[in-house]
Amino acid sequence: MSQFSSQLSSSMLPEELLDPEVQAEINRGLGSQEMQLLCNLLPCCSEEPQDWSSPFDVPDPEPVVETKAAVDSIEPLIRPSRASEIMCTDDHQGEMLFDVSVCDNEGVKNTWIFSPRLNKVFVEVNRQIPLDFKVENPTGQRLFVRATLQYSSQEFAADPVIRCHQHRVEDKSNRNIETHVRRHVLRCGNQNAIYIGNEAGERPSFIFPLAVPQAGSHSVRELIQFVCKSSCYPPGMNRKQVDIIFTLENSQSEVLGRKSIKAKVCACPKRDKDKEEKPSLDKVRLKRRRAEEPADGQSETRNEPLTEFDLKVRCYSKPVIQKIVQNIIDVYRSQMHELRDNPFEYGRVEKVHTDMLKVQKDLFK
Repeated sequence: MSQFSSQLSSSMLPEELLDPEVQAEINRGLGSQEMQLLCNLLPCCSEEPQDWSSPFDVPDPEPVVETKAAVDSIEPLIRPSRASEIMCTDDHQGEMLFDVSVCDNEGVKNTWIFSPRLNKVFVEVNRQIPLDFKVENPTGQRLFVRATLQYSSQEFAADPVIRCHQHRVEDKSNRNIETHVRRHVLRCGNQNAIYIGNEAGERPSFIFPLAVPQAGSHSVRELIQFVCKSSCYPPGMNRKQVDIIFTLENSQSEVLGRKSIKAKVCACPKRDKDKEEKPSLDKVRLKRRRAEEPADGQSETRNEPLTEFDLKVRCYSKPVIQKIVQNIIDVYRSQMHELRDNPFEYGRVEKVHTDMLKVQKDLFK
């Protein structure tokens, strides 16, 4: 008892930190059990020396250094959409004015070509399409872009867009590709892209982090490609029109913007583009023609005053024309005499001769 009392009162606790009554109780001596309990509760009874300069001093926490590697390791909360959930295709720029544009292709060999009139890209299979992603007024949070294919027709919009069996198994684009990626029709050139969606009704899509534009640029360029044709047999696209739906999302999969572009994977992009644009041009011309034509039962009125013009026409005189007709009649009369043994030719010449006689009769009235 005296050992604990002396340890607690003299060596471990300064007297100025104890209440006078507590100090008096210690001096009188406590039982060994009570003293042992008190020593265990007080941190000053530990073997390590304590700094009692101030009872309110708390050690500062170590600073947390947020490195670039730690920031890049943060992955988005990926939520794959169900195929039964029909996605909206309306463009929505949002507060960040999100926009996606297809780069121009003015080369001789058009492996892809974009039609602004149709808002549609025509591309060959396994050919990369450069896209520019633009975001204004960024908030500083990490942004991601998700690309999803959906059939344009509402009849098939609930069906997932997947590859045909032939391209999924034997195609050269499947080399060094993971098995779950082979069913995706659309692929991304970004090495950080994550492919999501499975056979259990999830819509195939991929998502990648949107990088910061380089110095002097306001957009980020990424490459995508189709690895299956629009004409492939089921379960392929089977000639159905598809939309590429790009959504701008944050790390919680909240949609901040949307851009939709139609697509067709074909052998000759320029030919198909011109073929599909022609009906739309004809409709525009027909509407203009109908707008210019007056309605039925209404005459076209003009506000301009009528103007009279004197028209001078130079032609042969009547005697000259009569002489020409008489010469033609004489020529056919001689031919009729020569062809009297050929009934077919004679009948043809006789008809012309008869017509010219009628003309001559009208001239001599």
